[in-house]
Order: sequence, then structure tokens, then C-alpha cells
Amino acid sequence: MITARKEGNVRKLSVLRKHNFWLTLATLASLGIAVLGVFLAYFGLKQPEAKVIFETVGNTNVLDLRRPIDELNIVFRGDDIQEQSLNLRILTINVANSGEVDILPNHYDQEDEWGMKFNGGEVIEARLVGADSAYLKSKVVPQHMGVDAVVFPKVIFEKGSVFTVEVLLLHPKDESPSISTIGKIAGVGQIDVVKRPLATQEVSIFAQSFSGSVFVQIWRALIYFIISLLALILAIICLATVSELARRLSAARRKRRVSRTRTIRQIDQDDVRDFLIAQYESNGIAGIKRLRDLIREPSKIHWAIPQSQWIVPDYHLSDEGIVQTGRLDMILEFRGPKRILSDLSTLGVLQLGDSNNAVIDAKFVEVVESLLKELEN
Repeated sequence: MITARKEGNVRKLSVLRKHNFWLTLATLASLGIAVLGVFLAYFGLKQPEAKVIFETVGNTNVLDLRRPIDELNIVFRGDDIQEQSLNLRILTINVANSGEVDILPNHYDQEDEWGMKFNGGEVIEARLVGADSAYLKSKVVPQHMGVDAVVFPKVIFEKGSVFTVEVLLLHPKDESPSISTIGKIAGVGQIDVVKRPLATQEVSIFAQSFSGSVFVQIWRALIYFIISLLALILAIICLATVSELARRLSAARRKRRVSRTRTIRQIDQDDVRDFLIAQYESNGIAGIKRLRDLIREPSKIHWAIPQSQWIVPDYHLSDEGIVQTGRLDMILEFRGPKRILSDLSTLGVLQLGDSNNAVIDAKFVEVVESLLKELEN
């Protein structure tokens, strides 16, 4: 009944779909790996930074009087503090290595002291009140320098370490002393001096997400973009993989079902059998119905014959030598579902009849009708 090529021509569409899927998947994976590589390369080449911070965590007035009391005299070093409008204040300060590297003794400027200066106040006393390691507790001994400064020994200051000092200040009542730093540490651009709020306020997620300098905002936006892009690529890959696996499982189930039908088992021609199995495997019963509707009325299949005809060179050997002749061939084109029509033509099921009408093999029509009826039951 039917002469045709082997199954390779019949399954080109499914092979092309698989190729496009894996090509897309490989492209997305490559893009994700490239972005991740740039991200990791940046952090791999980025040098760790040193950072020190002075944080005021306590600020207490020793004499908290709203107004002077005539019969109350507060004498310090022989002077009446109230008469001179002075105040005693205790500042509690955390000194922390918040950077990514340890600070060693040779990192400090050896020609300068290291510590802090209190502008607008006189240091009366300074003492260590806490540290997170026994080493710092034994080594950090705050010392006065001049009237308004406190300096520390140049100890090994490991990353993440912190020690706490209390400083008693004498200052004008109407002024609040400010803190500035003394000395230089290699790798530390600037020692930050900050104040912790006396009452911790709830900070919104929005404020936390967009706090910081312009550089921090740009860097944060870049990180968010990279993370979002990687998450999107991963989600696309996962969805595409799940979708492809689901499609393949459905196609495998359809293939097993159609392969067990009586109609398919009775077909002698391998190409026809494979073609019908591939149609049901790829498109389900809707694909068989479309095929049935197409071949029921071959009069609706039109062949377009171009006006021009092509002369195909032909060579043969004669007594006079090699002689070139010409053979007239017409180019036939389909109008309609070209892929199926092309496959049917390749199988020999669809042929050109008289008056350029399409002719469908009657036995093939019976096979399709029988298969569709069996699958619908």
C-alpha cells in the first residue's frame, strides 16, 4: 500500500522540539553560571577590610538636678559645681573591631597614640568595665593623656572583638561633650564614632533595606539584582525541567497506550506505524482527529504549481563524449498544514492525481478511522 522513508523523517518535529528545549535550558544555565562566576570572582578578589568603631552606649548625668537648690552645695576638687554651672557625666563607650581582619600591634601608627578625645569636657577618670576576651581584660588599661583624652595600649585587636570603657567627664552644664579619635590604624580609613539610641525604636523593613550611603545603595541594588536574576533563572530552569519531564511522561504513557492497540499491531508498514504512534505520542487524540479531518476530504488539499518550471541538468556519456540535456521538473508546494502533508507525501499516502487533485490512500483512511475509534473507547 505505502512506500516511504524510514522513521527519521517522520520524527523530525519531536526531535526539533527536544533540541530547542535543551538548547534553551543550556543557555539559561550558562547565563546563570556566568553571573554566579562574576559574583564569586568579585568576592574572591575583594580584599578584606579593617574597621574600628567607637559606640556610645551609655550617657548618664551624675547630678541630675532640674534646678539649683540654694542649701545644697556640691563640691568637687574644692569647687562648687553648681555655682560654676558644671556637670559630671559618665559615658559608656564600646570599642569594637567590626572589620574582616585582625589588627596587630604593628598596624598602629607607632609615632602617635591611639584613643579618643572629648571635646568640651575634662576627663576625670577612665576605666575598663568589660571585654569579650581575657586577653583584652588584662591588656587594655585606659590612660589619661592631657586634660581631655584617653588612650589605649596598642594590643592585638581581633576581628569581632570588643571592649567597654567608662569615662567620667566634667563639662559645662549647657554643653554636651563630643568624641573624636586619636591615632591611625593601617587599613582603617576612618574610625566611626556613633551613638546608640537611648530607647531602641522599631525600624521598618523598608528603612533597613534602604539605609546607608549612596555607594551602599548601589552595591545593595547590584546584589539584589544578581540574587533575583539567579533565583529567576533557577525558577525557569526548574519549571522548564518539570514541564519537560511531565510532557515526556505523558508522551510515554500515550505511546504505550497506542502501541498496544489492535489497529497499530495490525499495520505491516513500519513507517506508517511509527508515524501514527508519533502523532498520538506528541499530540494525543486531538492529533489523530486533526489527521482524520484532513484526509477525509482530500479535495480541500490544494497543490500550488508555480508558473515557472526548472530545467534540471542531466549528463550522459555518448559516442560524441559527455552531452548535457535538460529535464523539466515541476516544483510542487502544499497549501495547508504543511508538516503533516509533507509527512503523508513522504509516506506515499498523499499523491498528486488528475487535475492536480490530492489523492489519499483509501486503506490509510480506514486505518486512521479504526485507530481513532479504538482510542475513543
